Amino acid sequence: MRYCARSRRFALLATAALVAGLTFVVGVPSPVAAPAVRRQEWWIGQLDLSTVWQRSTGAGVRVAVLDSGVDSSVGDLRGAVTTGFDASGRPGDGRTDTDPGRHGTSMAALIAGRGRTPGIVGTAPGATILPVALGEPSPAATERALARLTASALPPQVVNMSFAGASSCPAGLRRAVRAAVNRGLILVAAAGNQGALGNPPQAPADCPGVLAVAASDRAGSPSHLGSSGSYIALAAPGVDAVGYTSALKVRGLDGSSASAAIVSGVVADLRAAFPWMPSRQLIARLLSTATPGDPGVPAARGQRNVVFGFGIVSAAAALTTDVPADAPNAVYAPLGPSAGATVPVPGASAADASQAPPGSGAASRAPPEPAAAPDRSGWSALDLLGVLAGCLGIVLLVLAVVRTRISPRGRGRR
Repeated sequence: MRYCARSRRFALLATAALVAGLTFVVGVPSPVAAPAVRRQEWWIGQLDLSTVWQRSTGAGVRVAVLDSGVDSSVGDLRGAVTTGFDASGRPGDGRTDTDPGRHGTSMAALIAGRGRTPGIVGTAPGATILPVALGEPSPAATERALARLTASALPPQVVNMSFAGASSCPAGLRRAVRAAVNRGLILVAAAGNQGALGNPPQAPADCPGVLAVAASDRAGSPSHLGSSGSYIALAAPGVDAVGYTSALKVRGLDGSSASAAIVSGVVADLRAAFPWMPSRQLIARLLSTATPGDPGVPAARGQRNVVFGFGIVSAAAALTTDVPADAPNAVYAPLGPSAGATVPVPGASAADASQAPPGSGAASRAPPEPAAAPDRSGWSALDLLGVLAGCLGIVLLVLAVVRTRISPRGRGRR
């Protein structure tokens, strides 16, 4: 009897150890972002990204970031940055940020940050960043970068351009934009921060075919820095945004650069959810579901103004609303009716295209892509402790079973 009692206690202890070990291994999910940083990312709640991420995190989508390069060593971007290139003529693969203020790295994190260290989570935390270093972000450098991306055998589905220059879109850049759009690339650019300087034209944002994004604040009001103009298509959070310091600590950011990056991530989420959808139709979803800003921006849904374009981006609505396939797209309209209509979009397969329902609209009724699993690359001390505890529990449980099976109960009571 004493032996059997010890065996039962031994088995209970082994089971408890096993359960504890499995809890460490599979029962405690990694945090999406450090709590202090997550609280600063106020747009996650405003755009209802938790709803979006249940269906799509942008997994499988490549976003080219034309900027100062991207520091791929930052923890938030570990495993998210692929090999890029330098469009300035210097050697390099884009994975070094030449800006002391880490502008390119900040934009990449707002798009695809994994929320590890220091904790910025992007609007498409499953997407992949293709870094393109521009040197000085001139129209000529932008044209070269777009031409190379367009000619790639596997071009990115989204291109983020969080910069603006005080000039109209030159002819060469117009041609590069048109070629990229016709290849299926979706180009997103900052609308500019020249509101106090007379609102000069801002390239590449004012190029026909580019989705130009202005900055809004928590209340849905425009940024005091923001440019205005007829080329603006959407607005997105850009006031009290976050980025990195030179030491890769979190700092505050203001301006349409952040807004463009946030929208690029939303576009990546949509592209992953609707891989068979023509770019023209996908952008139409964004425009038709955008919400008007504060009462100081006089516009109703579906109407355009020079401050916010068609309104503030609504990520969840763009993903779930049944939008007709022939919904208007004012961004591509100047390029003609066939612009952005190519199918399949880069990255889509024939099987993806077969999911699209026949007829117009009903895009949101296509079978959803499964949400990406949390990125668990890299083993932490807690992970290792969990594995060891789980293994110990299994060993103890096996020993308990063996000892119980050879118990002398069959030989008479003692």
